[in-house]
Amino acid sequence: MTRLFVVLALLAMLASPAHAALEGSAEALRQKTGELAVQQRECVKNGFAAEQLQQEILKKSYLSPAAQREDEDRAVHEMETAVACAQQAEDELEKTLRALEIRCQIDLDRMRAGADVASMSPDQRTKLEETVACVKAARELRLGVKNAQTLGNQARQCELEVRKVEQFVEKEYTAREYTNEGAGTARAREEDRAVYEEKRQQYLQCARVARAQQAQLKASLKPYAKDLKIALVDESQEAASAQQRLQAEERKAQLQYFTDDLLALHLRVKKLVESEAAGAGQDELSIQTYGLKEQVDRFRSQYFALFQAVRLRALATPVLSAADAFLKGVAEWQAETAEREHLAFLVSELQTTRVAVRDDPESSNAGLQKQHELNIKVSGRYLARLSQERKAQFQTARQLLKRADDVIAAATTPQ
Repeated sequence: MTRLFVVLALLAMLASPAHAALEGSAEALRQKTGELAVQQRECVKNGFAAEQLQQEILKKSYLSPAAQREDEDRAVHEMETAVACAQQAEDELEKTLRALEIRCQIDLDRMRAGADVASMSPDQRTKLEETVACVKAARELRLGVKNAQTLGNQARQCELEVRKVEQFVEKEYTAREYTNEGAGTARAREEDRAVYEEKRQQYLQCARVARAQQAQLKASLKPYAKDLKIALVDESQEAASAQQRLQAEERKAQLQYFTDDLLALHLRVKKLVESEAAGAGQDELSIQTYGLKEQVDRFRSQYFALFQAVRLRALATPVLSAADAFLKGVAEWQAETAEREHLAFLVSELQTTRVAVRDDPESSNAGLQKQHELNIKVSGRYLARLSQERKAQFQTARQLLKRADDVIAAATTPQ
């Protein structure tokens, strides 16, 4: 509340008639320029504080969505007030610099009118040089402040577009219904994701470029500000603050994508487990799991950095482990099916060999019959092991999915 009161007081000061009625001498205009620069710094300082509050909100855990919205609304209000204050100060600064440029130019013309520079006293020549420097400094600062304001507005507009895209993704994309077609669902989600992310990155780059150009421009104005004995806003602090804000927004977007992808993967594994429990066959499950391994591997690769956070790793691990177990179960079932076909072939060969041995007991087929009988026993034991492994993997997937259900429910339920 103290910051907001200071900002509102500065706005009132800028709009007051007494402030606008300063006398028009060069010295008075220099003084006014310095005062406006101080006021601008105070407005920007309050903007930094509002940005810091926004970053703290992104990191903070809340007991209810209402409490979070209250803090977010307060941060937005403080930021909007600080931005309005800074823009008004910049407008006043630009007007005052224009008046100072004109005043110094008039003074310079009077000094030069009918005067011989060579015959001037040292004090007169010093005054002339100071007036020339005043004209140039006021002109360069005026143009620079105007251009810096344009770049700042451009950066803020791009940052606003970033937030709009993120809000759209949060409200529309996450709520969108996707078809339950396994890999087709993942592809549809990723196609939408690519469109949104491309737009978001374009706006992020726009904001970064505008902020960098603004910082470079303000750095180039320092010599002229020094000539007028004023201090402009520290462009390095402004750029650093903007960079921190963009980084915080980038992490927020990554967390949103992480959550969306994890919930989508959880839903897909849950439906697969339910399908297997309902009696789906090996061929049907093989079709439904098409692309699942790539989806799991891509999730691990894309969010590797976020996995360093213990909370996020604990949230994702049960879902990923359930997917791994289910994929192993399907693989065991595929191997079981292949081995069953191989066993049927061995049984057929044994029957053929028995007929040959019965017709000719003294032939070499007797040894071949024993080999077939041994192979059938080995294949049967291997088949039984595969069946046990398949059932064990599906059971593990069900247990891990139950764990994932509990973890996700705890993480998404307001305390």
